[in-house]
Amino acid sequence: MTLLDKDLIAQPQLWSLVLMPGDERLDVALIPPVADEEMIWRTFAFDSATPDRRKALEDVIYENPLLLCDFKRVYCIADCGSFMALPAELDGDAVLEMGRSVLGPECEASHLLTEGCGAENAIMTQWIDEDTYAFLCRTFFNIRFYGRMGRLVEYLMSLPAHEGGTASAYALLRGKELTVVIVSGGKLLCANYFRCRGGYDAAYYILSALHTLGLDLASTRICAGGDGFAALAEELGRFAPQLSRLEPPALPYRTGRTTLDAPFDLLIFKPCE
Repeated sequence: MTLLDKDLIAQPQLWSLVLMPGDERLDVALIPPVADEEMIWRTFAFDSATPDRRKALEDVIYENPLLLCDFKRVYCIADCGSFMALPAELDGDAVLEMGRSVLGPECEASHLLTEGCGAENAIMTQWIDEDTYAFLCRTFFNIRFYGRMGRLVEYLMSLPAHEGGTASAYALLRGKELTVVIVSGGKLLCANYFRCRGGYDAAYYILSALHTLGLDLASTRICAGGDGFAALAEELGRFAPQLSRLEPPALPYRTGRTTLDAPFDLLIFKPCE
């Protein structure tokens, strides 16, 4: 992937920088200040010879001088560590206790993000490695953190398809990574992540989740997206009569040939005004 040189943007102080660190890569989006500019995005795979994820993240950032410029705003969508959907009524102490009981040592070595996700019955928590969190805070002034699943669920909850109690299932297949979100009538029913071997595996996980929740395929709307859409649609379409493609929203900047190839999470992210 082409590195991000300082000269790529003339006035970075007018742009917004979005970082989405995962367990194996860093996704980056540079969001323009005006509608006639195009978003710039890159995906940088971490060096597999560097077992320390934080060190691998540091290397990628320092190898791309543009990322260290002064931007108008900097955001982090955390796609690393663990996440959990928890009942909305839990207070901070209860969330921590739940984290300790489920995650064990990971909880103690992580920074906790707790955020609403647009669902009336749930909140989302994201646990970020403390060293990674501290490095990003040191490197980027006034950076704002979000959990990837929380932002995705909030966007999907805002879509009108599931209003009136109708269930909708959303699936994003990116490489061998599958994200499944199922909602109904303002409530979150499922938010999960799977490693899979392709469209067949992904279709099985989706159908299994629907079966576990007691949802009828004939009446559940299923939307799929990601770079694995074709493989997923081929398998899932044999069982799901209401399968459609999950399209990104209308974008507030110019859409070039490669813009829509960006990860869905970057396309739906809206910088704060």
